[in-house]
Amino acid sequence: MISGDTLFLRHDLNLPAERTFSVDIYGYTKKTRERIHVLLDSTASFETAKGLYAIASNTWTTSGKYQASFALYDTLWIRFSETLDSAVGLVQWAEASDADATLYGAGVSKNAEVWIHKDTLFVRPDQRVAVVSGDTIGFNVTVVSASGLVASNVEVYSKFAPQSFSVEWTNTLDLQGEMREDLKTQDTIYIVSSEPLDSIVGFSALDTSTTLPTGIQRKDLSLRGDTIVFVPSVSLTPNLLYGLDFDVRTPDGRVVYNVLGVQWQTAYQVSVISVDNRKNGTYRVFKSLGDSLVVSFSEAIDTSASSTVPFHVNMSDVNGNEIQTTVKWNKTRTVATLKNVTPLPTANFGAAPGNSLATSALAVSSVTFDLKTVRGEIAQRLTLSSEAIFLYTEVGLCPVNTNIVKNHSNLYEVVSTETPRDDFPKDTTLIVTFNRTLDTTYMKTRALTDFVVLENDSGKTVTATIKFSLDGKSILLKPSTALVSGDEYWLRLMDVPASGIRDAAAIDELGGTYSGTSSTSYYLLKEGFTAQ
Repeated sequence: MISGDTLFLRHDLNLPAERTFSVDIYGYTKKTRERIHVLLDSTASFETAKGLYAIASNTWTTSGKYQASFALYDTLWIRFSETLDSAVGLVQWAEASDADATLYGAGVSKNAEVWIHKDTLFVRPDQRVAVVSGDTIGFNVTVVSASGLVASNVEVYSKFAPQSFSVEWTNTLDLQGEMREDLKTQDTIYIVSSEPLDSIVGFSALDTSTTLPTGIQRKDLSLRGDTIVFVPSVSLTPNLLYGLDFDVRTPDGRVVYNVLGVQWQTAYQVSVISVDNRKNGTYRVFKSLGDSLVVSFSEAIDTSASSTVPFHVNMSDVNGNEIQTTVKWNKTRTVATLKNVTPLPTANFGAAPGNSLATSALAVSSVTFDLKTVRGEIAQRLTLSSEAIFLYTEVGLCPVNTNIVKNHSNLYEVVSTETPRDDFPKDTTLIVTFNRTLDTTYMKTRALTDFVVLENDSGKTVTATIKFSLDGKSILLKPSTALVSGDEYWLRLMDVPASGIRDAAAIDELGGTYSGTSSTSYYLLKEGFTAQ
């Protein structure tokens, strides 16, 4: 790109790292068309920086966590010069040319679990690796940093040694060899060694991606034959990734460091076992007010006034407003029936769980609980383990028919862009029908013209009698005198309230329109209808 007397060069691809470049430029001046040649080399050349590169690995002898060999479920890691992009899917896998067995973290050949923490890539081979003792295992990866730099074909190798210290069995893995995420906050951890043990010398966090168990002390660890037993003396924090490895002494007096590593994630002992926000597998539609949500817990909850953690429902609607609730318990204090005191926001016309408009019917996207069990466990923001608790609501108030438009079906709402009649009988009552009963009792406490007005083309209010249909869903407006043929008229609806949901808002955060009242000061139609 040329700007005045300056030429800017921008490369399309990343330049190779640690390479010297010269620039050779030929061109012509603008005015005289004189040919020029500029060579930028020698002291005018430039060198690219190192880029993204590996700086440490527990497969390297220079690492403080060096392991000479690995077994199944041991973790290999490699640290880079910059923070990596956290998306594991960006890591590309290729054959490690000098390995007897290559580890793959993705694709049809996947045989290892992979995760990224800051600047480090972790690879843990599993039972899908086909190797025997003494084989070389390795992986070849291309990784991307958070800033966009790329390190290509970085290779890591180690010896497979099933007779080295490996975890023969542990309750931190499920039957498929996957890490458990449901251990309780005070569950005992068992690690069975593949080799005989004499004593535990020390312990440390498994790696930088895991947390050392809260308050762990040497006395919390014991050795029973070939099994290490960790009994937490302090409740661990739920939903954290914990990890431990050990320094152990063998019966022949050798001390082996950083072996028998395990990791796990904790969960509360108390749990939400069911909620009735679904019916027959589908989310049910809640009333804005007057409905209830029944929640069942796995054990009794402390509901006493002296509880150090009073039971509290954390519920906000999708608009960000807090929803206040009342709670009624069963005799065993395991089932709570919640009723919202604050109205839930209402859905768009036609929106319902499971259809294409479902998002504009979603009123609450999360319900959680702060509590203390009778047993004494404290839980914060407890919810279903499988999914968030969603609440979908009923449709807000909207007009579905009127006799001032042409050919409208009450299967749809009346929209402002519909074509008004140009032949409305001048002595006919205007009718607007809504999708639900109106709060006529409240409306009659005020002047009905506060809610509905007919205006002529001069903007003046037409005197009229306003009544309601027997089912309370329609407004009937009868002009006191006949309308003027050929004149245009506009109907305004101003905060017409629905019965039972007058204070409900629309789900405007998700594109909702209809609330507990009609829109303030809105004309029903953008264009006026014409009397005849």
